[in-house]
Amino acid sequence: MTNSLMLLAFTNAWVTMFWLQAMKPGGVPITDLHYHTQGAMGLTGALSALLKRRSVGISLVCIMIAVSSIARGPLIQRAVSVQTLEFSVNGTIDLPIMRGLTDGWGGRYNEHSGSNMALFDEGFSQAIRDFQAKTPIHIPGLAQPCENCSFTVNGFGFDVINCAEETTPYNIYEQWNAREGYTKFDFTATFYEVNITWASLRPNEDIWDIGPKGLETRILRKAEPDCKGETITRVCFFNPSRMEYKLFMDKGSNVTFQSSDWKSDVVVENITLFPPFRNATNTLLPLYNFIKPQFEARAMLYEGVGDHDMSYSGLGGYLYHRKPAPGTKRCWGTWEDPFDDIMNSFRDLGLRLSIREAMEKKEEAENLKVMGNVTDADVLMDKVMQKGVEFVSNQASLRYVVDNGKLWLGLGVSVMGPLATLILLLWQWWGRAMFMGSPGLGRTFSMSPLEIANAFFGGGGVSVARKRAMMSTSYSPGSGSESTSKAGSSLAVVVMEVDQGDHHNLNQQQHTHTLTPILTGCSSNSSASQIVKHIRRRTVAMNGKGGLIRNKEPRVQYGVDESSGRLAFVVIERGEEGETVVRPPKRKEML
Repeated sequence: MTNSLMLLAFTNAWVTMFWLQAMKPGGVPITDLHYHTQGAMGLTGALSALLKRRSVGISLVCIMIAVSSIARGPLIQRAVSVQTLEFSVNGTIDLPIMRGLTDGWGGRYNEHSGSNMALFDEGFSQAIRDFQAKTPIHIPGLAQPCENCSFTVNGFGFDVINCAEETTPYNIYEQWNAREGYTKFDFTATFYEVNITWASLRPNEDIWDIGPKGLETRILRKAEPDCKGETITRVCFFNPSRMEYKLFMDKGSNVTFQSSDWKSDVVVENITLFPPFRNATNTLLPLYNFIKPQFEARAMLYEGVGDHDMSYSGLGGYLYHRKPAPGTKRCWGTWEDPFDDIMNSFRDLGLRLSIREAMEKKEEAENLKVMGNVTDADVLMDKVMQKGVEFVSNQASLRYVVDNGKLWLGLGVSVMGPLATLILLLWQWWGRAMFMGSPGLGRTFSMSPLEIANAFFGGGGVSVARKRAMMSTSYSPGSGSESTSKAGSSLAVVVMEVDQGDHHNLNQQQHTHTLTPILTGCSSNSSASQIVKHIRRRTVAMNGKGGLIRNKEPRVQYGVDESSGRLAFVVIERGEEGETVVRPPKRKEML
């Protein structure tokens, strides 16, 4: 809208200035009319006119408009920058997370299959499926969740205690008969093994006793690439515990661990989980039934047909095997330690189980409250909810920063074009009349070619000196002599130097192919719209019976007139539409 209005104002000022210059006392150089038009036709035309020191005013305004339009955007953008502000918000939040799993939640002992099988509860199964699918850990039902916040909560996990290592030598060369080229038939060697079993917390207690239990993990692996070396065996006890986890919550109430290393977790206290043969409902047995097949694996070297080969069971033997080093191809490479991956999986699973049990217990407490048992509901909610957990929410916001100096420069350049146009327009409208006594135009003007042609035709197309001479004498084309004309007669002829015998034909041809017959009868003070109305009225004439006769509107064509050899506009009157009045100029034709 702004650019459209500025274009309208500039065009009005340009047209007004053109006609006011043409009305200057003493006249204006005729080439100034060209430079005035050129100076308003864009940046290049304005520079060309300005270099010739012609039409300086309109050229400067045109240049200022161009510079304003081009430079205002980059200059204002340069003055405005965006800064990121990071700040922290402290607060508290209530979270439904169990501090430790309840003994008896998770599964039920299947008496038909022995003590090593459990039927999973629905909530436990869902947590296991989410763990397998690696879905985001979500805490639903928060009254006021925090966004991008960090906090510390308690949850179920395992404390690693009583770790011990031992080594076992191996020598593949001793089992290989180089001369005979075969392996001893009694040779086997285990190079990778993960084994998870029950373990008792009490010293010297049998595994089948009814005391509290945990899990024992045994990891054996070949850590050296050579064919001769030692395998490492590490045995650790996993004690069910209440752990302190540092978590991060996004705006969707999904939580993640702040650290990817299980060593950053803190043990708060150990909890007691009993074996399945004590209670029908059990927590440790479902965990054992899932963890054991999840991580147990073995890779064993054995004798083959003329050579030794590897036997794998479980995914771990494949996942943690690393290819042999150069020159040790027959030594079967090494196996990496899966202990950190196992512990990181345990913490992820423990947090999911803590959230899942809390959601079930929360729903149970709400049902108790509906039934009127408010006391038991409150007690259960105290076990479920961790209230007043302090959090730190790290937030960021964007702020626009303005450089005042650059902004004022951008604003100055931005208003330079519109302001120059407005000043030019106001000066043409009122400034000349107020300060220079100029009478103004008196009517609406335009740059229509019809209006300009009519203005030239109104003056007769002759110089002042010749016109004064013609006021006393008239030129007779037939005789080539001049005769005195009547005083006050108006002439509208074009004086040309031609042979006497050609005056009649040339005058007739000029009258036919120029605007003279079209503009005849039109006021020299007519505006462009009035000239158009005059031409359209000429196409409608009255017949002898009072009816209207509609003639075709005259046409103009730009081309080479063969009779004169000039390139010009010619007027095609009715009846000449099919004739070749002018032709297009030929390539490199000199006219």
